[in-house]
Amino acid sequence: MTTTQKKTLYVGRWNDVEYVYALTFDSAVASVKRHFAYGNSNEDDYAVGDAWASGESDSGWRIAEIEVDVSIIKIEILLSNQDETGHVAWLCPACGESYSDEWTADDKLPVLLMCGCSKQTKFLLGVGKRKGDAAH
Repeated sequence: MTTTQKKTLYVGRWNDVEYVYALTFDSAVASVKRHFAYGNSNEDDYAVGDAWASGESDSGWRIAEIEVDVSIIKIEILLSNQDETGHVAWLCPACGESYSDEWTADDKLPVLLMCGCSKQTKFLLGVGKRKGDAAH
């Protein structure tokens, strides 16, 4: 049986379009700045803009808080080399599909995962351990 808990997530939005999800405000801002949609739209065909909204009716990027149910799942981190990059292997409890996402040396546990399975988009919190680490 999968454990579920309420969790506050941070969503990086350009106007009403959601682009990134994160566990902390600071990581949401960093994720927005790394996202292909962030940048000068006059210089980059994929960028929507680089302005941050300062008011409710302003156009631009903003970080919003949402409260959602997250499923706590066990993950396996498969490191591929000494710089600790690799993949996170996980199974969605809603659809039963196996997935693999990138893992970088900067990533920390727990890790936020998403499944867009046909039942509905699910947020998952991956917990586990890396070789030599205690469980997180």
